[in-house]
Amino acid sequence: MDILEQKEIAKRWAGVRAVVFDGFPTLGTAYTADGTKIDNAIITTHLGSGGVSFGPAAVAVSCSTRDKDTPKTPFMETVSAFAKSNRVAE
Repeated sequence: MDILEQKEIAKRWAGVRAVVFDGFPTLGTAYTADGTKIDNAIITTHLGSGGVSFGPAAVAVSCSTRDKDTPKTPFMETVSAFAKSNRVAE
């Protein structure tokens, strides 16, 4: 990673959810620590004990956040709102 950083190929950063797990999956767009959207990255993590069963659906929801042509159901919109990687605990 150090070499990639030195050559300015990659940048090391930690997201807002790097330390705590709030019990809900993290899906969708990836962001830098300062809130900048990363266009070529998605997050699919913290699936919990249902991760194996719900993994394919979680990946589909995650990928759909980058694809503007994918129709979004009300359920997917609700899940996406709670699962955003840049959400902050209130």
